[in-house]
Amino acid sequence: MQLSDFNAVLFDLDGTLYHEGVALPGAADALGRLQRAGMVTACITNASARTPAQLSRTLEDMGIDVPARAIYSSGQAAV
Repeated sequence: MQLSDFNAVLFDLDGTLYHEGVALPGAADALGRLQRAGMVTACITNASARTPAQLSRTLEDMGIDVPARAIYSSGQAAV
């Protein structure tokens, strides 16, 4: 199986891209490479206390570029 076999890549946030408010080594680079290659990427989280816009800003502060429209939370799913 190759990456090109997939239409999109989903990332969990906490523990995959960052841990305790710190970006994990290589996370921003891996995500950026996929985005530059034209792969659809999105992030999912079971955290419901913050909006996708808030999460996007937090990720940006860690050097991880994920637009709010590409973040899906359990709070959104519940609505």
